[in-house]
Amino acid sequence: MGRNLTWSLLVFWSATCAGQNTFSIAHIDPSASSASGRSVFETEDGYLIFSAQNDLITGLTWLYTAKIDALGQVIGTHAFGSSRYLDSGVTDCITKNPDGSYTAAVSHFISGQPDSLYLYHFDPEGDTISRHLIGIEAALGVRDCVRTEDGNYLIAGWCTRIVEPLEECACIRKVSPMGIELWRRLNVEHLAFYTINALPDGSFLIGGHRYNQGVNETVILKVDSAGGTIWTRYIGGYSSYTGGSGHSALMADGNYLIPGTWLPADSAGVDEHGFAALYCFSPGGDPLWRKDLFYGRMAGATLIRSRPDGGFVFPTGYYQVPRDPDWATTVWHADAQGDTLFHRKYWYYGGYGAENAASYGMDITSDGGTIFTGVARQGQIGEFPYRRYVWVLKLDEHGCLTPGCHTVGVQELELALQSALEIAPNPASERVQMRLALPEGYRLEGPVEARLLDAKGKEVLREQVATTTTELRGQLDVRGLPSGLYYLHLRDGVKWLAGGKIIVE
Repeated sequence: MGRNLTWSLLVFWSATCAGQNTFSIAHIDPSASSASGRSVFETEDGYLIFSAQNDLITGLTWLYTAKIDALGQVIGTHAFGSSRYLDSGVTDCITKNPDGSYTAAVSHFISGQPDSLYLYHFDPEGDTISRHLIGIEAALGVRDCVRTEDGNYLIAGWCTRIVEPLEECACIRKVSPMGIELWRRLNVEHLAFYTINALPDGSFLIGGHRYNQGVNETVILKVDSAGGTIWTRYIGGYSSYTGGSGHSALMADGNYLIPGTWLPADSAGVDEHGFAALYCFSPGGDPLWRKDLFYGRMAGATLIRSRPDGGFVFPTGYYQVPRDPDWATTVWHADAQGDTLFHRKYWYYGGYGAENAASYGMDITSDGGTIFTGVARQGQIGEFPYRRYVWVLKLDEHGCLTPGCHTVGVQELELALQSALEIAPNPASERVQMRLALPEGYRLEGPVEARLLDAKGKEVLREQVATTTTELRGQLDVRGLPSGLYYLHLRDGVKWLAGGKIIVE
């Protein structure tokens, strides 16, 4: 069983509107030096987060779970310690079972000793039900685990070849709920498999990678229920520098939508620049189209989910130089044909060296929104420079953290300033004073506006806000407004800066 822990919790924003809760939190166990999310699931009373964290004393990476309520407050935690490193994979690697429990394949390893692989079963609260040894080998690892229709599990990763040379290679294996290996399939042409997605006909799409001209390239395999390869395709273009996870979603017309990268020949060697891209393949493996989303250094997309309305949500990112932070997450919404509806960029920590990747795990929520998890790393001048936290980002159906952001006219949303916003008096009956302190050296991009929306998202006031190098100051005259709840949005010419609730009496 995991031991209960007290978590430190940072909350920059929590809002409730029209039955939807939104929030952005970063959290870490006090005994850990760094942390990052793996998978997130909606539950009956909130959300369950699976993460990996580094223990301060041992330096080992362990598996953690945290239960949070609908407003983003942590209400229960478990840590699963070991004398070895634990690894369950990176890209949405935990599987949910029909009875509400969860399962993960977890590799245990430490330098100089054989690796071991276990199957963990968790209850709906995130504590372990059981743990079963699958095997011990010279080298093995896991990147994804999925439940099959017959109640067993497929595990993607790598394992040791059973003939000389005894090198590791990509493999999938099927195991029973008790961890008994039923079969394995090796693929010596590839280095590792990253993701598995089950298809309605009992087959699976598997994503992985190989070295091509000295760099990684994404491989997509379709396999049957016995692990036999139906077809193999490669995406990424001219020697893709990072490729992608190979994660996929099923379209209403039966085709497959796969996020990734695209590196054209004329970009090869151009400071690792390329496109974040969306691919469409037929069930027979025919490439139908590719849509290039944006161009940048290390641009890519690794995760996608289908929405109940037939559309899709997928996060992307790129290394944005010379802008701060170094890395920010862009959340995209697409229609049933894969055409972009809108996108919004989010970051939790700003400043040089900060990285924000809420793209490791996601779940479509019952209120029409989406919840993401991943990692938020402080920048060079943060309170704990370069420290990594589990980032959990819950957005509404419009991809907004603050209700009504889709009406404000910008797509980039700064979260690092939110805690510095002061609104007074609140509740108010006449005038509301606004003040937003700016970090040293902060760069505004154009004039700043304050926009006030009513609870239905209709704009009711708009005012220019005076700025200096250290703060924003302004006021709103609310005397003519009906009593009720309103949402304040501050934006410059490019990005959303901060926002909050205002009660008018």
